[in-house]
Amino acid sequence: MLQEYFERTGYSVEAYANAEASLAAAARAMPQLAVIDTALPGMSGLDACRAIRALPGGGEVYILALTTRDAGEEPAAVMEAGANDYLVKPIDRKLLRLRLGVAASFLTNLRQRNHALAALERADARYRLLAEHSPDLVWQVDASGRLRYVSPAIERLLDMPLDAALQMPLNDLFVDDDQDALKRTLSSLLNGTSDGPALVELRVRHPDGPRWTETRIHVASRSPLSLIGVTRDISDRRKVQQQALERQLMLERVAAAVPGVLYLFDLQAQRSRLLSADADATSGLHEEADPLLARMHPEDYLSWMAHVGEHAADLDEHDALRFQYRLQDADGEWRTYETREVIFDFDATGRVRTLLGLAVDPSELSVLERERVQARATIAALLALQPCATIVCDEQGWILWQNDAAAELLGVSEAEAAEGGWRAVVGTADTAQARPVRLIDSGGRERATALARITDAELDDVRVRVLMLEAAPGPGAH
Repeated sequence: MLQEYFERTGYSVEAYANAEASLAAAARAMPQLAVIDTALPGMSGLDACRAIRALPGGGEVYILALTTRDAGEEPAAVMEAGANDYLVKPIDRKLLRLRLGVAASFLTNLRQRNHALAALERADARYRLLAEHSPDLVWQVDASGRLRYVSPAIERLLDMPLDAALQMPLNDLFVDDDQDALKRTLSSLLNGTSDGPALVELRVRHPDGPRWTETRIHVASRSPLSLIGVTRDISDRRKVQQQALERQLMLERVAAAVPGVLYLFDLQAQRSRLLSADADATSGLHEEADPLLARMHPEDYLSWMAHVGEHAADLDEHDALRFQYRLQDADGEWRTYETREVIFDFDATGRVRTLLGLAVDPSELSVLERERVQARATIAALLALQPCATIVCDEQGWILWQNDAAAELLGVSEAEAAEGGWRAVVGTADTAQARPVRLIDSGGRERATALARITDAELDDVRVRVLMLEAAPGPGAH
């Protein structure tokens, strides 16, 4: 009996004969792990999975579904119902131990994530309490919309003397294009039943250009009318958001440029997100609940998850995980893919959160082509984090990748860069540790020159040269 097995291995078990009873128990106290037979009397096991997910806290339960071969249940249907994993009856004890190991890793990561989030929330609450009395701009307006009080932070945030701000209209703090957003926010407070706070992002006027702020407004008094607001500078946060957007756009361009299946895999949620635009490799994948896991062979899924769980924490930013697994194509045929996965980002505790993976069918490409394609995906992850103008080329100087900053600096359009066949020829002169570089296009013409700091590196098994450009193009640029 499964119950006896779980109890012998140290689990505290509550067993229920039907879904209705288990849901009532979950509503009282949500478990960490739920093992659900899909062939239950009354409400089906799949409906029970959905119902658990809908309960408060149900999103953090690890659900292991038990299916039967005769029921004809597809893995995708089980995963779509909300299960994290599944086993086919009769239960293989070895597979069960492996599944439980994956579940334990998931729950450990979840606890660590929740602990980090709670710590961040506590820290943020303390920071806000302090910030409202010093770095943030605190203001108060009356029924006429004029400022009756402003904190000294206005001198830093708007470069405006404190005395000059008093009695000026609130609208004058913010740029013209954001006036409508401000009016809508004020209207929702004045015409609604809630006193707030209402949160809105607005740009304040500054001599050096607009600055993004996050403004919280609440009704201090309705008679006489008085509004209090706290305006915080979030220019740096908006910059990070813009960098994240640019990073996403870079990944989309990478996906369009390389054959195979390019994806992100969230280690904590154990879910994938498809990035690839290769129609042959990804036919039908976009419609799946989890595009990668739903098509992966069950045996390979277990081995792959165990491999990732064992090695992901030991990766550094220049390493890659290698693996082979089988994916089912649109015709139902199993195709073997070779994959490399590199670090994409980290969580708040510094642990690896997301991997960027590229899987290619070895029958479609030569060994050399596979190395170049997979090297490009590895390099793309590196360049997505690189803010300065950077070029990566192989040992012969053929350019494997460049980021947008490099293309802009060298005057190379996106269409030209996509043509391929470009080379970076490094000179022998040494100018303050920077060396001259000539950019040669596919026709053999010199298109631009620059100075660069050069690092020889090995990304996975591919030796590359990383050129970090320091100077604007010389006379050879167009």
